[in-house]
Order: sequence, then C-alpha cells, then structure tokens
Amino acid sequence: LSEFLSIKAENERLKREQKENEERLKFQAKEEAFKEFKEQESKNLEFEREKMRLEFQKSTQEQDLKYKELETNFK
Repeated sequence: LSEFLSIKAENERLKREQKENEERLKFQAKEEAFKEFKEQESKNLEFEREKMRLEFQKSTQEQDLKYKELETNFK
C-alpha cells in the first residue's frame, strides 16, 4: 500500500511538473510573439520616418527647381 501511495504521489508530482512546463512554454511563446511584434512595429516606424524624410527632400528639391526656373526666366 505504501508503495502504491508513493507511486501515486510521484505521478501527481510529475503531472504538476508537466503542467508547469506547459504553462512556462506558453508564456515564453507569448513573450516571443510580443517581442517580434515590437520589432516589426519599430521597423514600420523607421520605414515611415524614412518615407517622410524622402518626401520632404523631394518637395524641397522641387521647390528649388521652381525657384531656379523663375530666376532663369527673369534674367
């Protein structure tokens, strides 16, 4: 009987450990997914900043060209 109880207790301990390990793995998977999301979000923001910078640069260059055309026409 004591051997049976010992085996039963060991079985319960192993079940608890398995459940804890499963929970740990779920948590790690969620952490990894969140980390990947943040990295992608950061890349998206970086892309948008670069896009805005290039649009501003293009606009500035276009204005410079218009000014030079006007300057040339007045000469």
